[in-house]
Amino acid sequence: MIMRTLKGLQSLITTTEMHTLMGPVGWQIDPDLFDETSGVPRDEYIYEVYLRSDTDYTGSISVPILFDKKTKRIVNNDSADIMRMLNSAFEHLVPSDTDYCPAEIQNEIDEMNAFLHGPVNAGVYRAGFATKQEAYDEAISDLFGTLDKLDHRLKSQRYLIGNQITEADWRLFTTLIRFDAVYVTHFKTDRRRIADYANLCPYLRELYQVPGIAGTVDMDRMRAHYFCSHLHVNPNGIVSVGPDFDLLKPHGRSN
Repeated sequence: MIMRTLKGLQSLITTTEMHTLMGPVGWQIDPDLFDETSGVPRDEYIYEVYLRSDTDYTGSISVPILFDKKTKRIVNNDSADIMRMLNSAFEHLVPSDTDYCPAEIQNEIDEMNAFLHGPVNAGVYRAGFATKQEAYDEAISDLFGTLDKLDHRLKSQRYLIGNQITEADWRLFTTLIRFDAVYVTHFKTDRRRIADYANLCPYLRELYQVPGIAGTVDMDRMRAHYFCSHLHVNPNGIVSVGPDFDLLKPHGRSN
């Protein structure tokens, strides 16, 4: 999301989320999107990057990762930490007027992030990976109860924290952008679509239309990853046709 920081730090760090695909033994550097300056070998699996950083590593193999190209080690693999680090930790190297987590409202942002994480960001997975009806029902109730509250909140204000885009908006964006295209079908979150919400829908379009953001969204790759890598959910790996959802339609949220 924080494009100026990534561009300014290409000689020092790299992130992998946009350049990976799910291979037969986990995440793999995508040879079609390979970056010669990334500091990792072509065709390398992410688990190999983890093991080169720590030969005794036994934790989960996940993306995104923040990778130090000079020391050849993973700096961080937590998306929330990485987002905040890219927002401010390198300010002395890449100054910018953009700040998605201003100090004066950081507590509000942290509270909103916590409000979003369990029922929404993680909630879609709780619903999609549920193996018992009761667990699915609970996840769906929490998910849509929270989405309804967010839609109501956005009726009276432009963004989640007042009238400026913050880290909280981008954390919600990552779930909303996948919702109708993936989660409604793949994770059975089909009580309502984001397209059905009076305020969440144009809000999503506004965030998508922020300069530089659309280029980070590859809907075809996104859908192929979910439908083809979770074979316990979709055993035959069939990718659905997907919705007709125009993200470039005017959002009308100018005040």
